[in-house]
Amino acid sequence: MKSLLKFYRCICFCLVFCWPLAVYADYKDDIGHTLLLSELDIEIPNGNGVHVTLVEALSSDKWIPNLSNTQFTGKTFHDMSTGHPEGYSGHANSVAQLFFGNTSSIAPGITQIDLYTAGYGSDHVYWPPPPWDFMGRGFLWAGWLYGPYPIQPLYNDPESPSCYSGNVSSPGRIANHSWVASSTSSEILRRIDWVIGRDEYMQAVASRATSALLSSAFNVVSVGLTTGESAAGTPAIDSDYTADRPLPNLVAPQSTLSSATPVVAAAMALLVETGSDPLLSNDSVEQWATNRDGEIVYNAERSEVIKAALMAGADRFTQNTSTTANIVDYRKDPYKTANGLDGRYGAGQVNIYNSYHIIANGEQNSDEDNSSRDGVISWEGFDFDPAFGIVGGNANRASYYFTSDAVHCRLAVSLVWNIKIDGGSCLNFNGDATLYDLNLYLYDVTDPESPRLIASSSGSATNTENLWVALEKDRNYKIEVLPGEGQGDFVWDYALGWRIITDGDRDNISDYWELENGLNPDDHFDADDDPDSDNLTNLEEFECNTSPINPDTDGDDYPDSMEISAGTNPSDPNDFPATAVPAFSIFSLCNIFFFMIFIAVKYSSSSWRHG
Repeated sequence: MKSLLKFYRCICFCLVFCWPLAVYADYKDDIGHTLLLSELDIEIPNGNGVHVTLVEALSSDKWIPNLSNTQFTGKTFHDMSTGHPEGYSGHANSVAQLFFGNTSSIAPGITQIDLYTAGYGSDHVYWPPPPWDFMGRGFLWAGWLYGPYPIQPLYNDPESPSCYSGNVSSPGRIANHSWVASSTSSEILRRIDWVIGRDEYMQAVASRATSALLSSAFNVVSVGLTTGESAAGTPAIDSDYTADRPLPNLVAPQSTLSSATPVVAAAMALLVETGSDPLLSNDSVEQWATNRDGEIVYNAERSEVIKAALMAGADRFTQNTSTTANIVDYRKDPYKTANGLDGRYGAGQVNIYNSYHIIANGEQNSDEDNSSRDGVISWEGFDFDPAFGIVGGNANRASYYFTSDAVHCRLAVSLVWNIKIDGGSCLNFNGDATLYDLNLYLYDVTDPESPRLIASSSGSATNTENLWVALEKDRNYKIEVLPGEGQGDFVWDYALGWRIITDGDRDNISDYWELENGLNPDDHFDADDDPDSDNLTNLEEFECNTSPINPDTDGDDYPDSMEISAGTNPSDPNDFPATAVPAFSIFSLCNIFFFMIFIAVKYSSSSWRHG
């Protein structure tokens, strides 16, 4: 066995520092957890039974949290890097509390935690070094050889790696990486993408432009800040891991990346617990897969499905209480990406309430996979298609139908698939990558003979496509997934997550009403505007069912605001205010008054000029 220690010379690990200990309740409000708790009460998922991994960069040679902290009472920690010196990492302690703390996390049911140092990095000061880091022989085996060959990532004993011990896969389902690093090598990326796709071992990673090592991987869930300040595309690494792919996937309402990432990781744990219910997975061909150890992973808890549910469930507009940062201008120029995201916020701010309901509503197959349902989908849900692509030169298609109404008139839908890494054999890892191209479309099919394309997402060199579309009321729509053109035969899998809601910009005005009245359903601030100058805001007009572009909706010469003040109906032309002066009288008196002022001023000015 030969160590390639020089592999680490091009990597500089650093913590994305945070001290998120002041207030936790507010952030739970902002990400929908408080709402979900009020709805489900004791039935709320909390990460119970989900084994996780905490990966930390060295902080003064430390990488574990304070195990005596009461936030971790009842939890079992496994120090996978071993050789830990006395003490603990304050950074790891803070991150751990948000990830699985008993009261500070939304996933207090997590009890089994593996602990790793990310790598030696530049912070290492003592000797001997921790022998089993996550990037190296502790798990990924990046930069190491077994004899002359690069071996696959292995969870078992790094002293004598074996492919037959029955624990080659990590028992962890989610790993949290609240650290960033830079590297010009894609070996780590290929390995991390492979374990996500092969073993359904998901990775929540901090996304920072200047140090985008793990966030440059395709299959990870990359996390940014609601401030938008961490956003940027990927760096150029090689021909597969190319530059300027959109990052992050979504954001969280925290002050640092270190604290934002475990908030998302905890949300992933809740979704994995929810998706482990076999009744939620009902594909006609494949309801589950296995990792390398033969453990069953149901469709509803697979990596693509969890990522699609997070992205489709994210808030594109926010009203936060735990931070002054809010999303108020989602997908405004120049931040629109080709795959339907915002270059600053990705799919938006994580919302566990929305994402939970996408998973809990169950798998709903496309029309092509289950014609008995006619492909009709509910307002929220997901689909996992295990065999999609191009066969014999003929492209598959997947169709999902729904009808909008006055309540459900905004579509959020995310299409997610993993990059394919060959993987090779256990004792000869092959990192060859293939990124298939899938596209996402929305059609108005109210007239089935003349379908009308409403929106599309067809980004290149990405593995998500996303739509965020305001809908007309009472129309028939079709969501369609198609392979991109110019590809040869392939069969691959994808996940689709969606929700169809009423108010996309969260200004408390229905999107369809905004469209019908010439307002912008993607402008949160137009709720306070008064385009017809009748002293009623657009929100008040919506609540009173009056026109925002006509000061006298019912045409009875009494302004809407006057009728509302008098308690009459501004939409009934025969319902007159008992003591009001008709609008035409008010306007006539005002005109006479201002005319008289004009004459007086004119006469006075003329006298002054000629006197």
